[in-house]
Amino acid sequence: MKFLIYKILKKINLFYFKFKTYLSYDFKISKKNIKLEQELIFQNEGLDRKKGEDKILSIIRDNPDLNNNLKSEHQILFSSISEKKKCPKILEIGTYDGKNALLLNILFPESEIFTIDLDENDSNFSNTYQRSKVNEKIKFCKERDDRLKNNKNIIFKKLNSINIKNLNQTFDLIWIDGAHGYPMVTIDIINSLNIIKEDGIILCDDVYKNTTINDKFYKSTAAFETLETLRNNNMIYSNLFYKRVEKSFNKYALERKFIALVKKL
Repeated sequence: MKFLIYKILKKINLFYFKFKTYLSYDFKISKKNIKLEQELIFQNEGLDRKKGEDKILSIIRDNPDLNNNLKSEHQILFSSISEKKKCPKILEIGTYDGKNALLLNILFPESEIFTIDLDENDSNFSNTYQRSKVNEKIKFCKERDDRLKNNKNIIFKKLNSINIKNLNQTFDLIWIDGAHGYPMVTIDIINSLNIIKEDGIILCDDVYKNTTINDKFYKSTAAFETLETLRNNNMIYSNLFYKRVEKSFNKYALERKFIALVKKL
């Protein structure tokens, strides 16, 4: 009986969240409007989005394995930064399949790139991104390792980002793309501020201003709330870029994602 009640309440809760999301539909939004706003955000940061996009398209033509089918703007953002700033040391928190580290290596060919991820025996590694089955996890890790092993500028370490101080390095550019919920993303942001150089840039992926559901790994307002607290206390400068410029990804305000650019004050 208790199990049945739990299932009914879960369905009601899910329906409520979906209904709330539908109510957040933005009738004024269009791809054209988002793209124009995004270009202005790039300009305000002294970045050329068009130049960055052209460079990315050229790289993808030569390296089709790096094609970003979900059209995330982080590739264009990295590309635009590479046209403006040299970043001798780069840290990526969240290696995943290694493709982003390869992209960074192409964009910053003279840089030393540290990329870290959890050990595959960590339960949080196994329980995320469909890696719970042993054979699938082994295949995933082999493909990632093969992708990275012949790149002398990329240093891959199995390391929980809680311990990034153990790298004993400071960085010019840090990409935060680990767990997106509390407490990890807050820890990653604070730790990154402690190891970023004075003129360095931190980028944080998948920032939600609002959402109906907060979870530990994928979807949370934790990054936004952490950054707002730091900004309101004059500890950082921050700005938000649209994660994607397509209307389909932005039509619901509660599903809209951003990439944060952060500088230490």
